[in-house]
Amino acid sequence: MSVAPPPFFTKLKPSGGDDTARLQSVLTEAGNRTTGGTIWIDGRLKITARLDYIPTVYGGVTVRGTRMMQSGILVPAGSEGIDIFRVGSGNAATGVSAPRVEFLDLAIDSVNQKTGGIAIDMQNAGSSVADNIRFTSQYDCFR
Repeated sequence: MSVAPPPFFTKLKPSGGDDTARLQSVLTEAGNRTTGGTIWIDGRLKITARLDYIPTVYGGVTVRGTRMMQSGILVPAGSEGIDIFRVGSGNAATGVSAPRVEFLDLAIDSVNQKTGGIAIDMQNAGSSVADNIRFTSQYDCFR
């Protein structure tokens, strides 16, 4: 009898610089596990490019703040036009169709008013949850 590996779990704190690559790396790792994963964000991570969650297996991911609507994502000056999270590829031939994702207890903020882009872009997303999210200075919150 085989035993499934435990779900992926990680807690990220701000590095003091650009946190895009770190967060993308753990989103990718969670997307490659059949048990899915949970990413706890403790503080405000600076993101300067779009983050993609395009899983290769159906497991799902939860992105959760440690302090309700205070921990999350901060888009610094100069990155106002980016999409922040893209879930799914928008192409059924790429990645898992209808991935499961949860965004919970997050703040998604921009230093300046965003001039374009979407905070959370759900493309072919399956059973998904977004709860207790505060958006500040966003151009579009959901699509």
